[in-house]
Amino acid sequence: MARNYDEVVSTGDEDDVRGAGYRPKPYWSLKNVGDSSVLRFLAETPEWVKGLTHQFVPVTLPQPEGHEGKWPGFMSATCRKDENLARFYPEGCPICADPTKDKWGKTYADKVQPLRYALAVEREIVALDNGTKVVQDKTVKIPARWGADGKPVEGETVEAPSIVIVAETMWRLFGQFKTMAADYGSMRGLDFTVKRIPDPAKPERSLLQVLPVVIPSQVTQEQWDMYANAVSCWLPNGGLRLKQLVGEQSEEEYYDRFWTRNGVMVPKGSGGGSSNGAPASVQAPVQSADPDKLAAMRARIANQAAPTA
Repeated sequence: MARNYDEVVSTGDEDDVRGAGYRPKPYWSLKNVGDSSVLRFLAETPEWVKGLTHQFVPVTLPQPEGHEGKWPGFMSATCRKDENLARFYPEGCPICADPTKDKWGKTYADKVQPLRYALAVEREIVALDNGTKVVQDKTVKIPARWGADGKPVEGETVEAPSIVIVAETMWRLFGQFKTMAADYGSMRGLDFTVKRIPDPAKPERSLLQVLPVVIPSQVTQEQWDMYANAVSCWLPNGGLRLKQLVGEQSEEEYYDRFWTRNGVMVPKGSGGGSSNGAPASVQAPVQSADPDKLAAMRARIANQAAPTA
């Protein structure tokens, strides 16, 4: 039986100790210096989900039979030494146990970091015909129905606000959000611009800079309801559940898909043997999105064609 992590994984916005590819689900990222994004967060700072995380671990196992699309070169995983999950893994964490070192001489155990996970809606600044600038939601197509194989039913989609998972450390990104939320009184009451900028102290690296969007933008209750609907429709079996995501990324099935056999990391390039029949996608029952929720999203997005400040 699948484990429910809602009462296991913790939340919080306390500062953490500073530590030193590819992502599943709708993870947010800024790849290049100069890239920027406008975000409106769906939760206040104490509700941020916490997870001790191995970021961008090179995938060592071969593509399993039946996998469609490009097989990732890197994936992130929840460390099994996470304070809330360690009780499920008395044998420890195989990624931490791997002795492989990077070019700076650090192992995976040296680089593991406590991340915060939060949902946000992507926004954009647009100019109206009269020259007035407003902030509105970006939209994307999401499945309206999921099949028994856990894949979207082809041709059945609905337009929805672009919901993303923001996952980073407190010191690198979320501490800036926390400071601004304290200054302005709310995370949900602001749009934020996040920009990747050069690090003046280390030209080979970059920083994430957070600034509040100065254009007034009041999000209505109708929009908040639409965001909640989009979150619940995004994936089968309950939509985007961050605690569940953090917990499941520590499980044996997840580790055995990308890195391990019999609880041990498989060296990259060794072939890794067979994939032990690991499914190419998570099995899920047929699930249709709530038609009332889909209708509400369609109506709201149609109305947004003529936004107001």
